[in-house]
Amino acid sequence: MNAPRDFEEYWRVRASRVPLDQNVQRHPADVIKSSSKLRCEYLSYLASDGAELRARYLQPKQLSQGPCVVVFHDVGRPQRGWFHLSRFVSLGYSVFAPEMRSWSGDVTRGWQNSPDALELAQIIEDALTAVSIAANQTFCARSGLMLWGEGLGGALAVDAAALSSIILSPVTLLKCAALNPSAANWQRLWESDADGDLTVGLRRYFREADPSGATAEMLFNTLSYVDTRSFAALVTTQTLVGRCLMDTEALPSATKEVVSALVGNVTCVDYPKYAHERVNDFENKLLAFMHL
Repeated sequence: MNAPRDFEEYWRVRASRVPLDQNVQRHPADVIKSSSKLRCEYLSYLASDGAELRARYLQPKQLSQGPCVVVFHDVGRPQRGWFHLSRFVSLGYSVFAPEMRSWSGDVTRGWQNSPDALELAQIIEDALTAVSIAANQTFCARSGLMLWGEGLGGALAVDAAALSSIILSPVTLLKCAALNPSAANWQRLWESDADGDLTVGLRRYFREADPSGATAEMLFNTLSYVDTRSFAALVTTQTLVGRCLMDTEALPSATKEVVSALVGNVTCVDYPKYAHERVNDFENKLLAFMHL
């Protein structure tokens, strides 16, 4: 299924309503009592619908400004711990790690009322808000920003990269990286009968609300507005993608379509014997990729 004809315009409108100028609240994170090298904070800010969002922020104290890495986490998993996030600080980078708001996890929720009502569309808009907050804080150098995520977080990184020209001005998006970017090709995911956090709602909908699949075409047309493949076609920045070929949530056939749709300089690494999981080899490649 191709992207909707009004896909780019639809998301340009939604991205334009992301609150850029707002008072971000900072709260010390009681992780390291006293460090001459690292500052850890919780940041809170508002989403476009008024909900309060939170992020973890790490900054090397010796640098007042430096490249910032925005780290998105996967669905069904919390944001990574401070120790894991601090690896980017060793490169001299600050880290902005938004925490996904609580949501049903049901990708079909609200589909009858247009893409505007999809919960996942709001999650994507939250990701755009996070990137805009990171870009507009004094800790982010005007020289660049990087996006990184795993699973649904990888999809959010790609989604935000697609709309970077709107939400990052005047900050430059330097690089984007994703491991097993999910939320791609919803119909194939449904047909695969795979188990995963993003398939639960699909299965429930077609078992309880529409057992004969009469509304399938209309449903998947609506879900194409939150399909990673549609966003990937708008990404022009340098991108690193890792694909685990035993993944049953980010299907290899779907992630291949995501990679094929990316327009910029793309590096893709395949892992034949890995599923929807962290890959140490990719972690090493990510660190090298992020190094400037």
